[in-house]
Amino acid sequence: MGSEQAALLPLLYESEDRYGWSVGMRAITHALFKRIPLPDGPLLELGCGGGAFLHELKQRQNGRQLVGADLHPAALVNARRRLDISNSLVDANMLALPFPTAAFGAVVALDSFDQQGVQLSLALAESHRVLRPGGLLLLRVSAYEWLHSTHDRAFNTGRRYSSKEVQSVLMQHGFQPMATTYANAMMLLPVALVRLLQRYHVVPFTAAQYGASQFDELVKAILTMEAHWIAHWNIPFGISLYVAAQKVVAAQKV
Repeated sequence: MGSEQAALLPLLYESEDRYGWSVGMRAITHALFKRIPLPDGPLLELGCGGGAFLHELKQRQNGRQLVGADLHPAALVNARRRLDISNSLVDANMLALPFPTAAFGAVVALDSFDQQGVQLSLALAESHRVLRPGGLLLLRVSAYEWLHSTHDRAFNTGRRYSSKEVQSVLMQHGFQPMATTYANAMMLLPVALVRLLQRYHVVPFTAAQYGASQFDELVKAILTMEAHWIAHWNIPFGISLYVAAQKVVAAQKV
């Protein structure tokens, strides 16, 4: 692994409760739950990072059992700092989860299935196994493989996906897609321009540009605006892709 691979993940985990992109994307995730109610039962977040999403969910989902799983030590350190459910934070590989079959009503995976070294088919198979029949999987992955750049290596993103690709793999692994939307649409053109210029070394990649105050509040405002839209309607393009899918209940043979 090169020195730049995953270099910015610890910074992301430490700052995700205030980093504009993280705050705005969580607003979009919560907006989706207005359209797609969570089923009963415990909720598992795969790749829970620094725990900011679980912290917000705990405030919104009174009494629901929440479990977070991550492999990165810095993620779990920050999650334990933010949460008072530290006994429900697990050092675990999403490709071989230490949970019994049908243990959860919902599984959430935000920018986890697209990480370096993650095989989407295996991750979906494990998510399917630990979900109850009719359970909900909500995933978010990076969109458009042509956008892959130095930025992705810094945040350990291994793959970018299209909606058709993700929906196809979901159906192959026992899920029925319920809702699909892109997100982070308003910034697609400027971000695409910068990423492509970085890929061809026209513009240098620097960690200092992430969290810069002059952009951070703008990013948060744009994404929060998108959240109000996504609470009601889908967006046909964007830098990120959300898919909500239900675990299909197998028909019993007579």
